[in-house]
Amino acid sequence: MVMRDKFDYFLVQKSKYYGVNLIDQTRVNFVKEFPDYVLVTTEKGNFKSKVIIGADGVTSLVARSLELRKKPKLGAALEGEIFPINDSANLSVYDGSLHLDFNVIPKGYGWIFPKRDHLSVGVFTTLPKVKEIKRFFSF
Repeated sequence: MVMRDKFDYFLVQKSKYYGVNLIDQTRVNFVKEFPDYVLVTTEKGNFKSKVIIGADGVTSLVARSLELRKKPKLGAALEGEIFPINDSANLSVYDGSLHLDFNVIPKGYGWIFPKRDHLSVGVFTTLPKVKEIKRFFSF
């Protein structure tokens, strides 16, 4: 997987560079969408914006407030770490890249996330027959 601390820091720095106003460490109580803006009600007051990013995870209050998830969907994933057998593998060629494949499994996707000394690989699907997922996770 992505090293979230480094990835999140990178996203914040890039966003600030392009003029984004980050409001961090502030509890959001509710989010409401209007035709021209989004109103975010927080413990520190109300904020209006044309765009918001709800980086609040799988139980997202932002998604619930905006009714983006009518019905929860369940899925299954298999994830693994691949470490090179010897030092001859040069993983630095993958620096700054990742691979997502939306054709590798029905109703899902596969991923390869390069890390410093290994690859994080996996598949995810919303297929009803979870037992079938293993056949998509072979190399």
